[in-house]
Amino acid sequence: MDEAELRARLNPVEPSEEKAERHRKVYELCTALGLALNELVPSGREKSLMVTHLEEVVVWANKGVARSRA
Repeated sequence: MDEAELRARLNPVEPSEEKAERHRKVYELCTALGLALNELVPSGREKSLMVTHLEEVVVWANKGVARSRA
């Protein structure tokens, strides 16, 4: 991997207003899902993993929005 690609993958990009709105929507949807599941799933290892993976969804979804050309 060359330096330019590595920098592009690791450095933050200032989002356009449209992308900022898409980021907000990702947070909104994941938060709504997390709150609903929090009520349904009892405390324990599974719930902890559920939250961890929901955090990963937020990260990867926002990374996809940030890196998109649209």
